[in-house]
Amino acid sequence: MRLLFIISFILLGGASADSSPVPAGDSAVNAIPADSVLVPRVYNTARLATIRPSIDGVLDDSCWSTGVWAGDFTQWYPKEKGRPSQLTELKILYDDDNLYVAIRAHDNEPGKILPFAGRRDEQVGDCVGVCFDSYHDHRTGFEFDVTAAGQKMDLVLTNPMNPDVNWNPVWYAKTGMEDSGWVAEMQIPLNQLRFSDEENQVWGLHCWRWIDRLKEEDDWEVQEQNSPGMLYLFGHLKGLEGLRKGLHVELMPYGLGSLNTFGKERGNPFKESGRSWFGTGGQTTGGATSASSGPGGQGGTGGQTTFSGGSAVADAGVDRAASDGSGGSATTVADAGVDRAASGGSGGGATTDGGGSGGTAGT
Repeated sequence: MRLLFIISFILLGGASADSSPVPAGDSAVNAIPADSVLVPRVYNTARLATIRPSIDGVLDDSCWSTGVWAGDFTQWYPKEKGRPSQLTELKILYDDDNLYVAIRAHDNEPGKILPFAGRRDEQVGDCVGVCFDSYHDHRTGFEFDVTAAGQKMDLVLTNPMNPDVNWNPVWYAKTGMEDSGWVAEMQIPLNQLRFSDEENQVWGLHCWRWIDRLKEEDDWEVQEQNSPGMLYLFGHLKGLEGLRKGLHVELMPYGLGSLNTFGKERGNPFKESGRSWFGTGGQTTGGATSASSGPGGQGGTGGQTTFSGGSAVADAGVDRAASDGSGGSATTVADAGVDRAASGGSGGGATTDGGGSGGTAGT
């Protein structure tokens, strides 16, 4: 994602950012000396003490009057460790199920904000985002970004600055315009993240803002071009207590099939039916249900299911497989010319009809 920023930095030749002042009261007006020793910043989050916010891009919920707004961002591009041209503020709250993030992107020229529309994971116009190193191992960050137009971007970040946008978690974000800039409001389910079992946790935290018209990136924590990797310089997110891990289930539905028809030949076991079928079904991963139907037709294989504690049926039209977990039962009813197989789990039973192979029938 930030390869675009690196290219921009090279083309600009390290040019200074817009010299317009930061709004009064922002302590980030003082640039950080280039030879200073970096001390990780700390953000102390708080458990939600009010009702959950409505994710609508308007920060008028009662929860946003609690907790701490963090500012003092530092410029990374184009002037490393320079002062930002605009003020940016961050707030993070949480409950048993979600993280709630609000970012207020002040702008002294709000008419120049660029809310360009784009596809998911496409960076266009102004944007803001957060990234969590939830294992705090300085190796993997889970990033959630949103453009001023409300378009979501999400990725897995690894060192030194390698984004993988193939990760598509389920989360919610809305943006809205204010008189002095724009805001982003996010709800990130905890079951989309991976973290330890510790009662009190510390995560790595990165928050950033891209001002497109200035080709400027401002970060909550200080980043350096010559660092071994971005995650080593993340700040610390503290105050997370009693987090519960959720069930991780990923659905990957798909279908693929091939049906060939031909003249029937009496006495030829390969052509007695007049058709040859091959198909596969969908599956789920993450400890839930998985089912697929294998090659069928005359004497075909009925398929296989692998899971525990549940039941599943995959149907590609003519070839089916059913299986149940421990203590369950499965039953199939044959259609004319359909190849099916069913297997019963421990303590359960199954009946089959239709003559397909590849399943084991219980009683």
